[in-house]
Amino acid sequence: MPAISPPPGSSFRYPGGAPGNVAAGVARLGGRAALVSAVGDDPFGDSLLATLRGHGVETGAVRRVTDRTSLAFVAPSIDGIPDFLFYRGADATLRPGDIPDVLPGRASILYVTSMPFLDSPAREATLHAIDLARAAGTPIAADPNLRLSSWPDLATARRVIAPLLEADILKVSEDEARLLTGEEDVRRSLEALSAPPLVVITQGERGAIWRFRGETGSAPSPRVEVIETTGAGDAFMAALLFCIARRAGTDLSRLSLGDVADAVRIACTAGALACTRLGAMPALPTWQEVEASLQGGGASAWDR
Repeated sequence: MPAISPPPGSSFRYPGGAPGNVAAGVARLGGRAALVSAVGDDPFGDSLLATLRGHGVETGAVRRVTDRTSLAFVAPSIDGIPDFLFYRGADATLRPGDIPDVLPGRASILYVTSMPFLDSPAREATLHAIDLARAAGTPIAADPNLRLSSWPDLATARRVIAPLLEADILKVSEDEARLLTGEEDVRRSLEALSAPPLVVITQGERGAIWRFRGETGSAPSPRVEVIETTGAGDAFMAALLFCIARRAGTDLSRLSLGDVADAVRIACTAGALACTRLGAMPALPTWQEVEASLQGGGASAWDR
């Protein structure tokens, strides 16, 4: 469906940020999620924490700092694909000591993105969290959320975020797959991203393709009236991780190919629903909304 843009010159303030969006998305679907981050001791930080708690996200590991809360300006284009301009602040100050040693071991999945890799000490804090998760046997899920405007060049971005491409669960967009692998064909990109046990490449309104245990598959995306796409990838990732944790816990070997196929289909539905509203966190669907959409487009095997 054609995208519908907000009125020209209009502006809205919405809470967002990929890790917070995914945590809130998991909680809205009925799961448990905790966020490790830093926000400013300012009204934006107050609003973010209140919103996260309102969605049911555990925020005990979110540190308040004197730096300003990071901001992102999002400008939807005519096709609904947003442009981003970031003003980094508090989240870049996250330190390795801010990561609770027991938290990665308590989690079913640790989720990380590339934004912390832009700055120290946030880069070292994220790598420390990955090390703790590995030691605890906790699967690591990564979504690069690659914004080239934030990096000096593509080669630097590829080099710095290389640890993310060795995650247990890797989700990238079709454009990101091309940038990270140098392959124009999406199927070749899927083959090139060979390290993670589970790789998912999202393709917008065309759904997603995936590879697990050497087998590949695809899932459609339901047709919706697109308002804007901010947060759609995060809604997808939240649903994917929710379904995987629900079925496998921390042991990805318990997943069958059918489990993965259902999880990706559910994630496509959640991502599509997020395109029908403005904002990131406000657009995240509940499980009831996802279930209703699935029933409208055909039954899911998830609850068999």
